[in-house]
Amino acid sequence: MRSVLRTPDLLALFDERHRSRTVRQLIDASGPAKSTVVRPVATLEQRGCR
Repeated sequence: MRSVLRTPDLLALFDERHRSRTVRQLIDASGPAKSTVVRPVATLEQRGCR
């Protein structure tokens, strides 16, 4: 459930200047463990968000 709650925080890291980010950049910018970032990112990619 926590990874679902973090998804809006991860999405907020994207803007006009940062149209793409690596998983490492997302982890460094948001602070959670890698697995907490990878799960919602994988789900977003499966849903067509790129």
